[in-house]
Amino acid sequence: MMTRKDAGFSPIPAVGIVVGLCLIGDSMLYITLPVFWEDAGLSSLVQVGILLSINRFIRIPLNPVIGWFYSRFSLGSGLIIAVIITGAATVGYGISQSFWFFFFCRILWGLAWSFLNIGGYMTVVRYSSDHDRGKQIGTYNGIYRLGSLAGMLVGGAMVYLVGFSYVSILFGLISLTGILIILTSIDVFKGDDQHNKKMFPHSKADVMKLLFSRRIIVIIVTALFISLLYEGVLTSTLSHMIQWKYGDHIHLFGIVIASATLSGILQSLRWVWEPFVGRAIGSHSDRQGDRIHLFLIVLFITSILLLVLPVHLKIEYWMMIALLLLLTATANKTLIDAICTDAARSNTAAVISIYTLSMDLGAALGPFLSYMIIDLSYGYVALFYGASMICIFLMLIWWMESKRNPKAARSSI
Repeated sequence: MMTRKDAGFSPIPAVGIVVGLCLIGDSMLYITLPVFWEDAGLSSLVQVGILLSINRFIRIPLNPVIGWFYSRFSLGSGLIIAVIITGAATVGYGISQSFWFFFFCRILWGLAWSFLNIGGYMTVVRYSSDHDRGKQIGTYNGIYRLGSLAGMLVGGAMVYLVGFSYVSILFGLISLTGILIILTSIDVFKGDDQHNKKMFPHSKADVMKLLFSRRIIVIIVTALFISLLYEGVLTSTLSHMIQWKYGDHIHLFGIVIASATLSGILQSLRWVWEPFVGRAIGSHSDRQGDRIHLFLIVLFITSILLLVLPVHLKIEYWMMIALLLLLTATANKTLIDAICTDAARSNTAAVISIYTLSMDLGAALGPFLSYMIIDLSYGYVALFYGASMICIFLMLIWWMESKRNPKAARSSI
């Protein structure tokens, strides 16, 4: 009997496409809601801030519950639930005419993203091997991040042309096409009993021993700080830093460009190169046979770039530093994801759920801590020098981990 694999369907890229389709509506919000908030029935920019952050906070308690779901039910069923919820939430943005209805839709999206995020990592663990896991995680990350790029660029442009409501409803309907992709790439209706027995030990003592092992604690701490540095600090402060250093309008290559626009261009470039750079870095770590030494090199480079970023340079040179720092975001995220999925083979649901929880916590805390610090004297210097010290701390704990177990990057727990 022909299987989906025999028919040429590849689950990891397929799920990456599904997650990307679901991300389009969310990414569009970050560009358009601060401008078109009245069209969404909101009454203040404070409400915009709440709506753009509540989905992150709601995921923190949800992740362990979603991890439990995946340990009991099939991978495909969880992904289909996520797509349906995403479609409902995104269409809801378009029909909303009140803050509380929009608030409910953002909570729904937080639930959907927990299903998507954990399900995506579990897809990589399930359909990859020790010889290509880095390549597969780079491929997956790169594909789904194209959804962020489309949401920011295409979504932002379309809202100006046809309006916020129509674009939200359209993106919600587009996300629902992910159901067809899942049905043609994963055995949704086939039980995962054998897979669950292999990947999800049912002994609570085994699970607790795993989660409190030295390796997992190091991975969790690293994920929290990596997410805090990039998704929290850098993403949330880049446009403000450009304005602080160079003013509202920058003369660049003979044209005048707004600081917010420049920030959007720089961050969008990350999503353009992510499918290629992430895959290349993951593949290199596969061939090298030890991800930790490559991770240490990237962390060292990151620590230097963070020290230079607050320095006043010509805008062209500063942009090069910012782009290199965004390049390290791709490298660091790919490598820590690969290290985590290596470790998650012995209990995928438990490890991935706590891993995603730590990333969500870092992303949620980053903007809050950043704007507290930059309000102080020499705030940006303190913020990014502190971020550099975090990278050095991570280098230290991973160096100690590599000495404890030279094959740590590939060992299972």
